[in-house]
Amino acid sequence: PPIYDGLMYELFDILSERPGSIVCVHTENIEVVWSIKKRLQESGRDDLKAWHEARPPFVEAQAAASAMSFAKETGASAYIVHTSTEATLKEIRSFRQQGGKIFAETCPHYLTHTYDSDVGMFGKQNPPLRSPEDVEAMWDAIEDGTIDTIGSDHAPRLGDKKKGSVWDASPGQPNMPVILPVLLSEGYNKRNISLERIAEISSANPARIFGLWPQKGSLSIGSDADLVMVDLNLEKTITAKGLKGRADYSIYENQKMKGWPVLTMIRGKQVARDGKLLAEPGSGKFIHRNIGI
Repeated sequence: PPIYDGLMYELFDILSERPGSIVCVHTENIEVVWSIKKRLQESGRDDLKAWHEARPPFVEAQAAASAMSFAKETGASAYIVHTSTEATLKEIRSFRQQGGKIFAETCPHYLTHTYDSDVGMFGKQNPPLRSPEDVEAMWDAIEDGTIDTIGSDHAPRLGDKKKGSVWDASPGQPNMPVILPVLLSEGYNKRNISLERIAEISSANPARIFGLWPQKGSLSIGSDADLVMVDLNLEKTITAKGLKGRADYSIYENQKMKGWPVLTMIRGKQVARDGKLLAEPGSGKFIHRNIGI
């Protein structure tokens, strides 16, 4: 069953009493979606734009506004995951102007693809891929600080799950490996987004928000010596095989990106270099969270 408003309020209220808790909210009013979706299905539509229209921007913005009001009322911390629309950004800015505290995340696919992208059902996603205007609004929000973090909403299911109509195909994409290439290629190289801002939304801010700072997200003395070295001029053509994940497809297939990570270190040790994994099984370490910002 959907999470109705009464249960949502109760979650916020309970977690407000637990220091360090953050309510991460997927903001789509599913009851409204059900109503709109039924009409579109009956009309015979079967395309990515129909999926967008079945879950229109206002259902995301309305649910985000509702979550923010619960956060304000209870004093709990709220984090809006995979923000996709300009309408939601407007609600976030308005809430902050009134003194409210809210964290906002977007994902790489909302920075690069739209409902008109030629990716077929591989592009089915919740929230959906949006308009070109929404894509530019996301970049503006990264630049002006409205967006705090970038996530992946990584869903590495196989391509056979994406077959059928837009109403039947499984939603989601395997986007974790493309976060940094998208930020470097589309952000730094094409839009002059600063490297400092890219480091902030991809590393420092997540660490601060989720209570891992300064052990993570920092190169201060005593931090974990995690770092990524990038080649800003390196150009590569993306393939699903080259991303070396479980999924056998990518919405970025055959797309050229300029700017790639070439060396990754964790706790001062090389774990990846030039696209090759060097880390040994069992080398990971569980990190306890502290109270975030």
